[in-house]
Amino acid sequence: MKNNIRKNILYSLFSLQEKFLRFKLSRTIGIKSSSKRKHHYGNGYTLNLESLAEAERNEFETEITNILKSNNYEPDSILNYIKK
Repeated sequence: MKNNIRKNILYSLFSLQEKFLRFKLSRTIGIKSSSKRKHHYGNGYTLNLESLAEAERNEFETEITNILKSNNYEPDSILNYIKK
């Protein structure tokens, strides 16, 4: 009788532990994505890839604008720059 009660208690605890670990694992390695946003969930943090991509895109646009300005928007100068 006591063994059955112990088994039931242990199975309940293990079941709860399994549910908790599955939840934690799904948040750790899971990716929630939509068309433009991606969020990675970790232990107490979220990483928003949209903001990282936006920053890189802005930096890239700035670099391209500087290259175009330095070559006076002339196609031949720009092609020579690309060949280098």
